[in-house]
Amino acid sequence: MRMHKFVGVPAQRFWAAILVVLLFSVVLTAQITFERTYGGAKVDAAQSVLQTSDGGYIIVGTTESYGAGGADIYLIKTNSVGDTLPAEDETGWARTYGGTSHDAGLSVQQTSDGGYIITGWTESYGAGGSDVYLIKTDVSGDTLPAEDGTGWTRTYGGTTTDCGWSVQETQDGGYIITGATWRDTTGYPDIYLIKTNSSGDTLWTRAYGGAAWDIGFFVRQTRDGGYIITGYTNSSGAGACDAYLIKTDASGKIVWTKTYGGTNDDIGASVQQTSDGGYIIAGETDSYGAGRGDVYLIKTDASGNVKMKLTQKELEKVVIITKVSEGSQAENVGLKEGDIIVEYDGVQIITPEQLAEEKEKGLDKEQIVMVVVRDKEYKQFTLKGGEIGIHMEVTGVPEAQLPKEPSVVETLTGKPPIVLFRVKQNGKYGYIDKTGKIVIKPQFDDAWGFSEGLAGVKIGDKYGYIDKSGRYVINPQFNWAWGFSEGLAKVKIGDKWGYIDETGKYIWAPTK
Repeated sequence: MRMHKFVGVPAQRFWAAILVVLLFSVVLTAQITFERTYGGAKVDAAQSVLQTSDGGYIIVGTTESYGAGGADIYLIKTNSVGDTLPAEDETGWARTYGGTSHDAGLSVQQTSDGGYIITGWTESYGAGGSDVYLIKTDVSGDTLPAEDGTGWTRTYGGTTTDCGWSVQETQDGGYIITGATWRDTTGYPDIYLIKTNSSGDTLWTRAYGGAAWDIGFFVRQTRDGGYIITGYTNSSGAGACDAYLIKTDASGKIVWTKTYGGTNDDIGASVQQTSDGGYIIAGETDSYGAGRGDVYLIKTDASGNVKMKLTQKELEKVVIITKVSEGSQAENVGLKEGDIIVEYDGVQIITPEQLAEEKEKGLDKEQIVMVVVRDKEYKQFTLKGGEIGIHMEVTGVPEAQLPKEPSVVETLTGKPPIVLFRVKQNGKYGYIDKTGKIVIKPQFDDAWGFSEGLAGVKIGDKYGYIDKSGRYVINPQFNWAWGFSEGLAKVKIGDKWGYIDETGKYIWAPTK
């Protein structure tokens, strides 16, 4: 990953060696109408700019030239031609915020009262390490408390590393912030989502992520009152890191997630909801394009699906289903012989080996989406992680058999699964449903996700299996236990491995 992906991350501090900020407006002939620089003798850098209601501009970033010490948040207000000299109408000024350590501003928005809301991170204040920093100013950039409450500062986070990358005023007058929170148990970050009221008081927080790096770069409220977040993930997807899109409801609960990209680094840096209800994402890709690091633009439908149209070159090598096994998951959800596999869990599939690799990554997932082409239409199927029950081959397909134009993906599902999520409370593992209700109380020393209706759990130093009611189906007796796939699970007794069926009967006795 290149440095700019971590600009502003306290744990990976890379200061841009750029002393010049260019601010320009463009006419139809793309002529620069003005250029300005702001800063002093040390490193000063901008991260976000937008036009204000008076026709001027607001810029936020970081300064080492001015402020209280270390690095401070730098807020610059200009008039319509980029001047910051104080004027009678206060259209131009500059402010710094922060303490004696390092503080950084990454995102700014003008608020409905004419002031500004800024997010970033602070090492000068908060609970420890670095914290998400939220600054509300009045129209003049002042944060001193006023009778109308237009100015204040807040910090959010724990004792490790937390930072804010994007902020927006929400429909209720509060604020939504996304960024990252570092887990002290793994050293990796999760995407951090914070909802506040109009005074910056926390209403709720959410963290989203897997076993590796997950960071949120941009958040916007959607027309249904929920939120759309983009950034990147190392925890899932096709390559080193993939562009990540998360749709939540109004309370921050995940509605769906998608990944986009190839085998190299790909990120989402900005996202907006489009007039058709879908989303447009801008970012960077190392997987596609003319060279290392190209602009990446992704258009999706309202469910985050890319309306794909396969190229003639891609038609020469597609994965087609040649047989659906009787009684299999594939048969249950309605997959058929002749279906062309296009996507599995957000990853475009071009070989059976790639599908096998993605299945292995998603063994513990309760819901995975597979997109296929059938009868010149794209169709979407909801599966569980694990074995699908299909035979495949790579073949060429005449273009006439594929959709001539991208179509809205049709959704087909089998029986809706009961989805449970593993949680940890007071050092013990249990399971909750999608509403956050505890279904199986935390009581286990270790626990896996459910696969084929059973989950491996540990009591003391032994593993067994429970069903979704929390009842032991196979009593704790193993030194290690994997999830079930195609009716079998790999288990360990002492230093020997074997396979059991869903009743606990050995199909292959433990051997070295």
